[in-house]
Amino acid sequence: MPVRKFTGFFGLLAVVLVAGCASGPKTSVNNVYKAATIPNAPYSKVLVVGVGQSERNVERFEIALVSEVGGAGTSAIANHIENGEGEVSEASVKEAVERTGANAVVVTSLKQIDVDTTESAERVDVERTRRRDNLVDFFRYDYEDITTPVTVALTYNVVLTTEVFDGESGEKVYAFDSNTMDAETTFEVILLESAAIAEQLRSAGITR
Repeated sequence: MPVRKFTGFFGLLAVVLVAGCASGPKTSVNNVYKAATIPNAPYSKVLVVGVGQSERNVERFEIALVSEVGGAGTSAIANHIENGEGEVSEASVKEAVERTGANAVVVTSLKQIDVDTTESAERVDVERTRRRDNLVDFFRYDYEDITTPVTVALTYNVVLTTEVFDGESGEKVYAFDSNTMDAETTFEVILLESAAIAEQLRSAGITR
């Protein structure tokens, strides 16, 4: 089944985020593991599998990563499109590899998520309204309290683990953690993580 591509859309949003948030969220890569030899790399066709708490966010992430990984000689397939919704199993992934001819599987799972909350203080302002517009009552006012409600801002700190398995041998050939700090929305996390993961795969020669 063909995967719809969103390269332009995600690429534009990523540029906007980087340009507008120089001091905002950042993504880093660490804990890199690479097998001594990876004979089949760079891989030409990968199955992208997301594992996390929210099925909706997993689907969004898979689509974003497919968009980032695809191109320049590597095609990508989202697992939820190939296998449908529901829990990911080893058997379903193996079947998808055989069905699609993917020669690698990229599995990204949620390792840790911390949500920080910042609460703004409630503020009370006083607004005055003149009673009647005439000289006698010019300095007579009605006073009304206007209360600004408390607002809560969320900040997401997320660690994802990405593992690459060779489609022929089933062996793990590459792995790393990616850490996004100070993101304001899960959508920001998805955009930043998918771009960072795809770049790491390319720079390591896993994909083209």
